[in-house]
Amino acid sequence: MITISDTAAERLREMLAEQEVPNMFLRLGVAAGGCSGFSYAMGFDDNETDADVYMDVQELK
Repeated sequence: MITISDTAAERLREMLAEQEVPNMFLRLGVAAGGCSGFSYAMGFDDNETDADVYMDVQELK
């Protein structure tokens, strides 16, 4: 489960609105590796793939 606070969701919506590329979305990633066994990533992307899993959290898509 992913939880995003109301404050964080509002800031993410603002940041997405500032992007110059249309149709950007928030991408979260988890990969094996790193000190705790996993490596985490978060950023904006506009390249969707068939391997993506879509979630609607705080109306962020």
